[in-house]
Amino acid sequence: RLYVPDAFSPNDDGINDILQPHLRTFWEISDYSFTIFDRWGNQVFRTSNPAVGWNGEINSEQPMKGWYVWVVQYNLLREEREVPVVKSGESILM
Repeated sequence: RLYVPDAFSPNDDGINDILQPHLRTFWEISDYSFTIFDRWGNQVFRTSNPAVGWNGEINSEQPMKGWYVWVVQYNLLREEREVPVVKSGESILM
């Protein structure tokens, strides 16, 4: 199961400051990536670490409010074979 919040607000109040997928599975995962794009299709964030999320900064600058598209890709290691998973969606930076 994969959950990515619909909205986040990186204002350092300790509540929803980071946009990060929450992944629950009984299976091991490999080749994980979480990528975020702005409305023009420019990549603004990418990580291969499931424990790392986006704080909204783009090139160390304050973020622009609005919608961002995210893509999560990984392989599930099930019964000695890899099953590719790709999920995408939108989140709003408030």
